[in-house]
Amino acid sequence: MCAMNGNFFLNCRRRDSPPKLMIGELEVFSLSIENGSMIASISTAHRCYDGFGNRTSDINTSVKLGSRPLRFSDTRNKLTAFGCDTVAYMGNTGSFWSGRVSICANESAKLNESSCSGIGCCQIPLPQSLKSLNLALLSIRNHTNLGEFMPCDYALLADETFNIAEFQASKDKSSSNVTIEWVVKEKNCPDDPNSEVYGCSDNTTCYYSKNGQGYRCKCKPGFQGNPYLGCV
Repeated sequence: MCAMNGNFFLNCRRRDSPPKLMIGELEVFSLSIENGSMIASISTAHRCYDGFGNRTSDINTSVKLGSRPLRFSDTRNKLTAFGCDTVAYMGNTGSFWSGRVSICANESAKLNESSCSGIGCCQIPLPQSLKSLNLALLSIRNHTNLGEFMPCDYALLADETFNIAEFQASKDKSSSNVTIEWVVKEKNCPDDPNSEVYGCSDNTTCYYSKNGQGYRCKCKPGFQGNPYLGCV
């Protein structure tokens, strides 16, 4: 196993074509050692209605990062509600629930393609230290006044690259990209850098995450490399 420990093991799932890089059940697109983060994909929640307000599909999303020292980025992700007559809400295993309402009366409503203003799209930030997430949707009037205009509502976790126009035009709205942060250990930096429990390598210092407990590593000034393998 080419990883510090099982918490950071990335699996190349070859049964997919093309193969996918996975951590647990999440597909990973990119990694940043410097920022202590990765870009991964999670499913969107959605509800769809016919022209008479009858629900035709209803899918919620549940994501658990488990015991790994991972958490959803509270600064780079936002809960995003997309649709009309839409209530999107998020929560975890019991400590919090939060929601947002997106409303537009009919097809004459103008969506702002540069920001989620509450008309057809709205966003709220995430709390810190979030390791599990449930996404679900409600409708205030069951789309009864909308006919076939925007028949589906979506709740998704979107990172800072989210583009409203691209999402609206996309034929595949089944997933979105999110930023997940990690710490090498969910503990304080050891007083002795030569300690066996120290998670950083040679010529490094540790610094604390601003998103929950734990620390990461970086090279000392004048050195470069991977701080978890050694800086030179």
